[in-house]
Amino acid sequence: MRRLRRAAPIVALAFAAACTKSKPKTSAELLLNERMAQVLLRDNRPAEAEKAFRECLKDDPKNPEVLDGLGVSLLMQARYKDALGPFDKAVGMAPENGAFRNNRGVALMELGQFKAAQDDFLIAAASQNSEDERRRQPSPRNGPDHDAQVGSGQAVPPAGCRARSGGRDGGQGEAAPREPGAQDAVTAGCGRGARP
Repeated sequence: MRRLRRAAPIVALAFAAACTKSKPKTSAELLLNERMAQVLLRDNRPAEAEKAFRECLKDDPKNPEVLDGLGVSLLMQARYKDALGPFDKAVGMAPENGAFRNNRGVALMELGQFKAAQDDFLIAAASQNSEDERRRQPSPRNGPDHDAQVGSGQAVPPAGCRARSGGRDGGQGEAAPREPGAQDAVTAGCGRGARP
């Protein structure tokens, strides 16, 4: 009975510690960590990027972009065999993503698995071609009216962004005449205004 009384506080502390783990990261925090790891890759710091991607995977293990980033960091360190695992998982989660297949193809090629590499490269090229074709399809942003406006030198506000003249028209929301290619503050503030 005495042992039970002595053990109870220890068990309670262990249980409390297990229950008070740090709260899960928000999606914004996860995205920020992923972007920081990508910056390390761009800065040619693959060992640091590997650590950062591994940290990201602790919180988001089913993120194919993070897995691909980890694979690229391993690829940059000439750890081709180690890179295959993350690439395989990324391709398994997003088989339509040509970049993931292309990266895995590079690792396979470096390992001398030329047929498998060729298969990945062909699928990656086909997915890129279908993406290019999808972009050529008419949409509100690239239909005939949009193309005519861009071709004429008019500033074209992005879909969902109402360009206003900044008060020059009395606040009615109609754009005042302007120089070809010029953007007003609101259109420029949308960050996606098309330029000829």
